[in-house]
Amino acid sequence: MTALAANQGDSAYTRPQQLALLWVLWFVVGLAMGLQDLAVHRIAWGGRFPWWHPLLAELLCYQVWWLLTPIVLAIGSRFPLDRGNWRSGLVVHAAASVAVPVAYLAVCQLLVFSWARLRPPPTAGGEWFLSIVGNLHLEILTYWSIVAAQHGVRVFRERRDRELSLARAESRLVQAELTALKMQLEPHFLFNTLNAISALIHEDPEAADAMVVRLGEFLRLTLETAPRQLVPLREELGFLEKYLAIETVRFPDRLAVATRIDERTLEALVPTLCLQPLVENAVRHGIARQPGGGRVEIDAECIEAGRVRITVANTGPDAPVLSRTGVGLTNTLSRLSQVFGQQYTVDMRPRPGGGLRVEIVVPHRTAADLSLGAAP
Repeated sequence: MTALAANQGDSAYTRPQQLALLWVLWFVVGLAMGLQDLAVHRIAWGGRFPWWHPLLAELLCYQVWWLLTPIVLAIGSRFPLDRGNWRSGLVVHAAASVAVPVAYLAVCQLLVFSWARLRPPPTAGGEWFLSIVGNLHLEILTYWSIVAAQHGVRVFRERRDRELSLARAESRLVQAELTALKMQLEPHFLFNTLNAISALIHEDPEAADAMVVRLGEFLRLTLETAPRQLVPLREELGFLEKYLAIETVRFPDRLAVATRIDERTLEALVPTLCLQPLVENAVRHGIARQPGGGRVEIDAECIEAGRVRITVANTGPDAPVLSRTGVGLTNTLSRLSQVFGQQYTVDMRPRPGGGLRVEIVVPHRTAADLSLGAAP
């Protein structure tokens, strides 16, 4: 059917390739019809004629259709049977579906039928009449088959183009929403950190200065990845390391960090800075409120069905259950939803013995998967 779209313009084939495919198509049709005629004539005439007559006659006649097909396609392109102009197109095709087959039969009569008939009529007029009456209805069906195939290819391509346009529009919308969410997150984090620095300026100027330096390193790292919405977990853990370096200045003797990272998860893609709000909440609502401090635990492991489980937890007997309406957590949930749709889960629950555990499960997708067209 691709070959029948010769006049559609966006075919993957060049014009010579399209003509070659059309020739192969009509050769196969002619061969099939010729073998059928050969079998029928063998039975009806008992072998009293050269066996190659019906075979060659059909092959030659269908090559005439090969020459006429570009004309039919040109008429179909000029007068498509679309909703807006189907009436005019139908009138043109109704006339052409008679004129083109008559021209086809005239050429076949001159080049083929005159010598291939087993019992030619006694007059030339009878010969032409026999050609028209005996074959016109079949050739009209052939004409409409070409038009129908061309229309089907056109409808398929239009639907494909609409789907591609819709997919591109949805992708642009998702990117815009992700960018907006990221822009919302970064000022939120920066505001909290600057408040912490402000509180330390008079109490511990050296610690405040160290926080400013580490904040600059963290911001520089985020700027380097600003154009990307997805990063490997390896890079996300690098962000967390820079962030925790800032918090360690605030809580030098109260904050401990424990990580258990499965190396198989390091290339899994996650939204940029999606874990930072979780760790920030673990510090603010857990460690900072405990006089003796506590521990933040970050785990990542591969689980069944090609998924990755990432866990952020803290210790402390009085750590509250977080609301999903906070800016940081809401932002993280929104970005996970934009990227993974329904293919992610988030579970928050108190830990036995105190503290809070936030567990995220996402599909294991890498940059290589996306380059091959896999959905995130």
